[in-house]
Amino acid sequence: MTPQEALENWERYGGHVALPQIYRDMGLERLRIVVAESAKPPPRDPMDRIAPPRLGYNALDRMLGREAPAPVAPAAVPVPAADPAPKALVDKAMPNP
Repeated sequence: MTPQEALENWERYGGHVALPQIYRDMGLERLRIVVAESAKPPPRDPMDRIAPPRLGYNALDRMLGREAPAPVAPAAVPVPAADPAPKALVDKAMPNP
């Protein structure tokens, strides 16, 4: 007989019901406490309370030993075109080259 069944029988029929002696020795109040404690959900594991870290890479990469993603190459900045050759003073002085 479970503590829950013993408590239900004791509350329903009073002290005139056949109960295991261990529950009678506890008394009605302690039996209620035992039933209430057994009905509580189990405490959460501390590891479950920690937020999982955000991964910037695939979990398969981690299994393969690549802990971090490969560094991203910086975008190529276009270089302005330089003048092909410096102009001579004679060319600069001519109105129509």
